Amino acid sequence: MKKLLLIIAVGGFSAFSYRAAAQEVEKGTPVNPPKIQHKPLPAQKMQPSELQIKQPTISEHLFNRMVLSLQRIPLIGFIDEWYFTRYRMGGTTKKGVDCSSFTMQLFQEVYKISLPRTAKQQFDATVNIKEDEIAEGDLVFFNTRGGVSHVGVYLANGYFVHASSSRGVILSNLKEPYFNKRFLGARRMMGPQIFLQDLL
Repeated sequence: MKKLLLIIAVGGFSAFSYRAAAQEVEKGTPVNPPKIQHKPLPAQKMQPSELQIKQPTISEHLFNRMVLSLQRIPLIGFIDEWYFTRYRMGGTTKKGVDCSSFTMQLFQEVYKISLPRTAKQQFDATVNIKEDEIAEGDLVFFNTRGGVSHVGVYLANGYFVHASSSRGVILSNLKEPYFNKRFLGARRMMGPQIFLQDLL
């Protein structure tokens, strides 16, 4: 009896469903409307230049590190050209450069001032200034291997640019523990000078 009632119920439901479907067809409405298939948009091809990882410029680093008061635009341009150049003892080109060659070339191109070749010679050719008087373009010296062994160029807000033996040409800060511990002082070139190498 239960099975019969179940069959009648199912049959009634099926009949009801059939009639409803028939009415929908008569009205002109499809029972199962076709699904709209959306075609995926064609993938955009990346240009080769867009696939390359862009190295940050020195300007971006300066702004990110709050060094915003540089006076000489050529200084920013010069550092931009040399930034991330690897370190090489005795090196003088963008294939590899050491700290004193970097400062020597920076001074020649940006300030039109000739510096001697080594960090010790640059130290001897400049005059000492107080720490609270350090300004853009002053040389900062460090004892990294005994005596005057490293040099950089001061920028602003404690930052200086130099050719680091571990990371190449980068920005660092005088307050960093490594440099603060080894800082010998800042010195300034007093006017243009000509050294022996300029005459050779």
